[in-house]
Amino acid sequence: MLNNIIQNINYITKEDIHELETLFEISDIEEYVYSSYRKLMEQWNQEYPMFDIPSGMIGVRVNDTEYYYSIGEKEYTKDTIFDIASMTKLYTEFVLFAFLEEYHLSLDTKLKELTNVYPNIEEMTILDLLEFKSTYRTTVDIRNCTNKKDAVDALRTVYTLEEKAGYYLYTDLPIMILTDVMEMYSGRSYQELFQRYIIEKYQLMDTYLAIDSDRYVTVNKGMTNDPKANIMGGYYGHAGVKTTSKDFNTFLYHVMNSQYVDLFVTPSRVIDDVTDLPIVMKGIIGNSNISNVELEGMAS
Repeated sequence: MLNNIIQNINYITKEDIHELETLFEISDIEEYVYSSYRKLMEQWNQEYPMFDIPSGMIGVRVNDTEYYYSIGEKEYTKDTIFDIASMTKLYTEFVLFAFLEEYHLSLDTKLKELTNVYPNIEEMTILDLLEFKSTYRTTVDIRNCTNKKDAVDALRTVYTLEEKAGYYLYTDLPIMILTDVMEMYSGRSYQELFQRYIIEKYQLMDTYLAIDSDRYVTVNKGMTNDPKANIMGGYYGHAGVKTTSKDFNTFLYHVMNSQYVDLFVTPSRVIDDVTDLPIVMKGIIGNSNISNVELEGMAS
């Protein structure tokens, strides 16, 4: 029922949602979640057979109602803690927005106004970095470094390829640069900024940079999924956040209701090739993986 309704509606306003919710049974939402998951996994297994996703959690929020579904081989709950890998970047961007507000800066602020340690890209703005429309290189491979100081020194050798200017390339480097700049300019560590602008601001109770818990599911509890983050001490702006499905859902709710949401999603609505559902396409932030089901109350 839910799937059929969504496929045949061009646009649903927030005012419509409360009335529509009375039509949806939990079984309808389950049908939507599991059918979408199956379609996504079929395409994933075809395109990326080398990467297996055996188990996980799916969290759905419709207005103030939350639903959680364990999928795959193992049984997880909304309180299971996962390493969320590159979705850490989304958290760092909201650290950045709060940082800009506190220091009366803007997305148009150039790096040279904040620091002089990035001479090769000093004319770039914060927004330039967020758009991921450059190909970045460092003269020293960060992955070969053995400590944070050497890794940061290597990061500061970054430059861009002129022949690739304006072409999108997903990479960790822009967010790592912004993390370094925020630490230098504020005199506070990423951990301190994260605690203030994310944990405390959004009152997240189960979100961590460092964690030692039986609820934490990972291959190696002493490391994150990213070697560069491990060199930096176990986390950095591009990777290393550990959180539960419940906390992640809460954070995404704030993202979708923030003044910055248009940077991540735009009013452009299309039919998704995988789920056959209408979605809101991603905005100008280059690493945005956010899509919003046409029911605008859904945060994830």
